[in-house]
Amino acid sequence: MISEEYRGLKELIDQRFEKVDEQFKKVDQRFIELETGLRTTAAETRAHFDAVAEKFRDDVRKIADGYDHHTTALDDHEARLQRLEQARLRFDG
Repeated sequence: MISEEYRGLKELIDQRFEKVDEQFKKVDQRFIELETGLRTTAAETRAHFDAVAEKFRDDVRKIADGYDHHTTALDDHEARLQRLEQARLRFDG
């Protein structure tokens, strides 16, 4: 009798463990899917960030080039004004 009860209990435990094993397989598969999705999202985010960073670099270069151009133009105007002022002073003097 005990061995029959033991066998029945063992079968019940084995069935329960099979169910638990199936659940773990499903959880493992879900983690694999999530990890794959995260890797894909991370790659897409990185690509987007790289594109935004490159655009930002280009914008900063444009601003720096414009600043340099305007500084040069203002320096040229300043030199011209000084020459004109010196010529006027010589002419008036």
